[in-house]
Amino acid sequence: MSETAVQPHRGRWPRRVAIGLAVLVLILLGALWRGSYFDRDPYDRMTATGPARDGVAALYLSGDMGLRFGPGDTMADLLAARGIPVIGFNTPVAFRTRRSAAETAAIVAGAVRTALADSRAQRLVVIGRSFGADMLAAALPALPADLRRRVAAVVLIVPGRQVFFRSDPSNITYLGTPDADAVRGIGAITWAPVTCIRGVEETDSGCLGPRQPNVTDIAMPGGHFLDFDTAAIVGNVMGAIDRAIATPPGSGEGK
Repeated sequence: MSETAVQPHRGRWPRRVAIGLAVLVLILLGALWRGSYFDRDPYDRMTATGPARDGVAALYLSGDMGLRFGPGDTMADLLAARGIPVIGFNTPVAFRTRRSAAETAAIVAGAVRTALADSRAQRLVVIGRSFGADMLAAALPALPADLRRRVAAVVLIVPGRQVFFRSDPSNITYLGTPDADAVRGIGAITWAPVTCIRGVEETDSGCLGPRQPNVTDIAMPGGHFLDFDTAAIVGNVMGAIDRAIATPPGSGEGK
């Protein structure tokens, strides 16, 4: 009698564990879906809603959870409200599998070409946040000369020192051997003004390299997430854009 009463009670635990695991899997899949890991088209396009700014558009490379997580959409909307059309690039679509250095350079160059064609802008401000900033630091030194001439400015938001050519929201991949060094990459971008934004608490920032004349280093309160102060981040990005607009095309070094 007692045995038959206990067995059903014991049988509930495997069922509960299975249900719990199923829920966790669904949550994980939902997060990856929202993070654009299942998307085919990496581009999100936002037209300017404010007064246009002298034929300038922005290409925005997201972090490793895409534009829908974190400040991606908000930043794009705020830039659009200030007259900057934004071509958003969800990096997980292109980097959900590991890429080579050559593939990464080709992906970034293709994104620059697409942003110029879609926006019909004469000049482009290239912006990357976190993983997207890492990809720009590694790939922009190889950008073809015809595209360099069209880049008004580069804005890197919280780039890491170590660069990995695969996006991974679990961060497990980032524990391995890096594919590139962001500091070295930033040092090779001599042909456009660069704004590098970091948190004062970050110790592994790609911005913490040797200073060069075309790089503006901006330290903001907080760590990697910059105290979630999107308005202040956008203010610094707009400052970089305003400086770029005031600079005559073709005046950068190393063209």
